[in-house]
This record gives sequence, C-alpha cells and structure tokens, in this order.
Amino acid sequence: FDVIAIGHADPRYKVLTALTRAKVVRSFSHQLGASWPIPGRHHTDEYVRLVLPRKSGAQPSATIQLTPPKDPTLAQLIHGVRQGGTNGIVVLTPGGAKNLLADDGCRRWPIENYVELTKLLIAKDFSVIIVGANSDDWILPHFKDLSVINLVGKTNLIQLLFLFSQVDLVVTHDSGTLHLAGSVDCNLIALFGPTSPEEKIPRRDKVYYFWNENQYACCPCYDGKFYAECDDNVCLRSITPEKVTQKIMEIMFQ
Repeated sequence: FDVIAIGHADPRYKVLTALTRAKVVRSFSHQLGASWPIPGRHHTDEYVRLVLPRKSGAQPSATIQLTPPKDPTLAQLIHGVRQGGTNGIVVLTPGGAKNLLADDGCRRWPIENYVELTKLLIAKDFSVIIVGANSDDWILPHFKDLSVINLVGKTNLIQLLFLFSQVDLVVTHDSGTLHLAGSVDCNLIALFGPTSPEEKIPRRDKVYYFWNENQYACCPCYDGKFYAECDDNVCLRSITPEKVTQKIMEIMFQ
C-alpha cells in the first residue's frame, strides 16, 4: 500500500498495520498536539482529510452511494414476501455498536423498543426482517414469539447492502449498519443519543433521524474517545416506538 489511513484514534488499531509495507500510515490521535477529528465535522470529510496530503489545499466534501450486486437468494425472498401481501418491508438492526475493542451499548436503542416497534409494524401489516452479525444472536430470544424474518448471522456485508437496497425502509441506531444502509438507495431512519448525527448521518435524500439533544444537557456525551458515565441512556429510551412508527407511516404513505 502507498497510504494506510486508520480512521480511529485508538492507537491499538495500528497493530493491524504492523506487518504491512505501507510508505505512509496516517491515523487520528487523542494525544495533545496530534490530529484529532474536528468536532462537529462530518466523519466522511475527516477521513478524506486523513488520506489526502496536507499540502493539497482545500479538502473536498465527500459522499458515496453504491449499487450492490444482485443476490438471487435474497431477491427471491423479497419477491416472496411482496407476493404474500404486505404494506412494506422494514429491516431492523437491534444489535451492532460493537467492535473488537469496545461494546458501546449506550449507542443502541433499547431492545424492548425494537420489540415493541416490531409489534406495531406487524399490526399495521408490515413485514419485518431482523439482521445482524453472528455476535448479535443475543437479540433472538426477544423476537422468538413474533412473526419476523430472521437473517441474523445469515448475510455478509455485500448481501446486506443488496438487502437494504431492496426493502422499503431500514431502522437502525448509530452502528456499522447505519453506514451500510446509508451507502445505498433506501429509506433510512437513524436513532441517535450519545453521539451526534451531524457528524455521522448519511448525506443523501431519504434519510431521517431522531435525536433529543435539546431535551438533555448531557447530549451528546461522546468526545471521540469516551462516553460520559451513564447507567440509563434516557436519550435513546425517550425515542418511543410509537414515534418511530408514526414516522414510518409518514414516509410510506405521504
């Protein structure tokens, strides 16, 4: 590689590049005097700033939209659901917000809210698909009595992109699936609490978000490295399933 850009400030991620022969390795850092992500600036633009040489002048604003390859199995699944009759297909991503070095549970919309949203959507004749990685199998017992299509641990990233591009709407919190869904053409509702959507929300049409920053003085509480000590992420809990359902109905039937 000519350039490796580590889009995270935790120095432990540099271990991943230790055996490469990259000419240049750039990363953000929380050390005084080093390059921090600029607060309030969209992370996509910060990644561009990280990659481009500092002498290149003004940094362009960046955005992305992908057209994933067709997956025959998922295409057949979606076709069958639509043939069965439905007001729409909604994908929910209750897990995520987790990586090798951290489990940011305070970023997740409470699982009970996802369950209640599922019940409300089913009552309105929507079909609900739940997705996630193998490590998200902890969510499955919460949905065992509900008529959902379970794809948790059953898709890779490319398949997820295709799935998101084929359904009517995706509901997620601040997690990896937010950025995947944001990179394809779909209706997307994002739920934010301790982090700011101004830094992360996909910059395209058909993206909507909930954030109660005016209701809580502690919001956002993430400084790019740590979250404030919090035993109850009320900022996310206060986004009720009823509010999200109402927004889905507005999007689908406006």
